[in-house]
Amino acid sequence: MHTIAEIAEALGLRTANGRPHVQLVCSLLKGIEAVPAYYESNSIPIYGHCVLPLLRQKYGRAVRYELPEQVKVCGRQFNVRYWPEEEPIFTVS
Repeated sequence: MHTIAEIAEALGLRTANGRPHVQLVCSLLKGIEAVPAYYESNSIPIYGHCVLPLLRQKYGRAVRYELPEQVKVCGRQFNVRYWPEEEPIFTVS
């Protein structure tokens, strides 16, 4: 189970300041119509592990499987930096 910030960390998506790119992940989650598994006591949404592969696929399609510094997702423009993620964003099969 992951918070939005943890999902950004797992995907290696960072803001220009080096923080997890929460706004970008929120737009990606909105794009796949993900629903939180539950909310923590302080109203923080928690998503299941199954969203990570879906978000990788959604993001890969959005950036045409490249790693641009600016990306448009769900009608919003984002500046993004990439850090090593837990698993590669894109895998070649």
